[in-house]
Amino acid sequence: MKKEQLANIGLTEDQISQVFALYGASVQKFKDDVASKESELESVRGQLTQRDKDLNDLKKKGADVEDIQQKLEDLQAKYKQDTEALETKLADENKSRLIDAELTKAGVRDAEIFGKILNKDEISVKDGKLIGLTEQIEAQRAKSPYLFNGEKQAQYTPNQGDGQGANLGNWETAMSNPDFNLTQFLQQQGENN
Repeated sequence: MKKEQLANIGLTEDQISQVFALYGASVQKFKDDVASKESELESVRGQLTQRDKDLNDLKKKGADVEDIQQKLEDLQAKYKQDTEALETKLADENKSRLIDAELTKAGVRDAEIFGKILNKDEISVKDGKLIGLTEQIEAQRAKSPYLFNGEKQAQYTPNQGDGQGANLGNWETAMSNPDFNLTQFLQQQGENN
């Protein structure tokens, strides 16, 4: 994505800067995700290496069958628990990544803050798709449109006004009069309203 491409589709310099800022934040998030996955992969490799070492130690010791069987069962239980914890952690991170992507697609202004108001227990992942998120996004869009980009804010209309500011009559004509008196002009406008 180049600056000229964005300018060609009609974006202003400020909008282009905002697009690049959002793009940079997204890229950094993906880099952080990759680093996190690499760290997890190293952790799993370390667990596998330790498991292999433990199993080899058992074979070499030649302890009695019952002792070996008990140690083997303990190790299997430990590794099963570690594997389940890791799978749960990976599933949670995947779910969070998918939620962030959907919030970005939905035009949420601040995904981090918006994520705090979501009930993540009602959101599930099935075949790589999120279930239950769209309903929460649409409910928040109806309830709090200011949380979304591009949502038009309701025009403020003051009591007994049209929201367009004071009606000062023909200001330019009044100002062109050499005998113009601002105090009198404002008093007249007050009487007319």
